[in-house]
Amino acid sequence: MAQLWCSDGESVARMRGAGAGATALEAGLLTMLAAWPHSTGAGGRPDGYVPVSFGRVLVRDEAAVGRDHWCVARFTPSDGTDDPRCDVWLTAEDGHLIAEFRDIRLRERAAGSAHEALDEEGPAPAPATPTAPPSPPAAAGPGPALAADDVLKQAATVLGLSATRLDPRRPLRTMGLDSLLATELRVRLHRTAGVDIPATRLLGREPIGVIAASVASGP
Repeated sequence: MAQLWCSDGESVARMRGAGAGATALEAGLLTMLAAWPHSTGAGGRPDGYVPVSFGRVLVRDEAAVGRDHWCVARFTPSDGTDDPRCDVWLTAEDGHLIAEFRDIRLRERAAGSAHEALDEEGPAPAPATPTAPPSPPAAAGPGPALAADDVLKQAATVLGLSATRLDPRRPLRTMGLDSLLATELRVRLHRTAGVDIPATRLLGREPIGVIAASVASGP
């Protein structure tokens, strides 16, 4: 991601061509993170959302994501009768459509809630392959020491689980982690303690308990 512009309910990103295929298409979905509203979660307000289903996925020119292109995301808040939604479009520099992801249904994740990341509709049918996201912003200095339990709590929050429902013996990907959520977890850990865990590791086969213990014990 080379540049990002945000306004209320909309974000526009200029993406550098870096690879192609489903991995690059999924990277365009990260634009959603800048389009939806954010808060600290105080008073029960949502501190983020979890995508739970896609209404429509159309890929017209998969090869074009290997070149510089644009991503536009638009957020539609809940009207009280339905869940919030988001639409994402990927377009080439000449304006032609690369792909569109329409009617992405979002689940509010309130701070400390036990909402599941996915509901009965099952995983979203988006063309998705785990990908390493752009590096988070550099910290001014090392953050406070992070205990293993803190890593587990952050992971549970990102997955929309209570801390007691997170099984440290399992890899995060078996509990619903995808590349979007891995990006959010990576940024959270980087901001709270200056720890940079690659998304590929978070999405790998290593149990989260092992990752947490290594982060807590390592320099």
